[in-house]
Amino acid sequence: MSTRSQRMHAVVAAVAPELKGAGFRKQRHLFNRSTEPGVVQVVDFQMAQYRVPPGMPVPPALVDGSFRLNLGVYVDALVRESWERPPGKWVSEYRCQIRAGMGELLQGHAYDRRAVDRKSSTRDIWWSLADVDLAADAARSALRDHALPWLDRLATKQAVTELREREEESAEELRTLLGDDLDMLGVDPEAGRRIVEKMALYKEAQSGFDA
Repeated sequence: MSTRSQRMHAVVAAVAPELKGAGFRKQRHLFNRSTEPGVVQVVDFQMAQYRVPPGMPVPPALVDGSFRLNLGVYVDALVRESWERPPGKWVSEYRCQIRAGMGELLQGHAYDRRAVDRKSSTRDIWWSLADVDLAADAARSALRDHALPWLDRLATKQAVTELREREEESAEELRTLLGDDLDMLGVDPEAGRRIVEKMALYKEAQSGFDA
């Protein structure tokens, strides 16, 4: 077991009581919780992967390792093809119909940034494993304050179905709003600017509606 793997294991072990207390079962870095028949919620600790050619030193920025938190909700009744169903009793995050990275949930909220890895973006947050205690505290806080409340709102088939319908409506609205500008990317130099402006106006309108 590498030092990075040991640190990842330690972080998961430190955070596990919080998730188990909320009704989750654990399988290595994966957690599942059944909220009603056919509905399974998922929390997944994803450690960053990289390849270093044989004989080459590990780059300093990668020595400590990092991880992100992936969330999802799987509803068996929404499966359209048999291959979409999990082969066993455990549901992986990539099989969920509703999926989100922790970074998406933290947008616009205050959170502990001390353990955030340098390669993170505003919507894709990775935590460094350089300090296990700091990383565990950050993950635990993010789960307790943001992930679990988000999952609690998606505890039923009806709630997941309604969210999917809203997402599909929003996607259709965006396709209509952006129109020909999407087709003109790479051809019309102004297309990108118009898309950014339209997206900003759309988000502003959506935030006003949600309020």
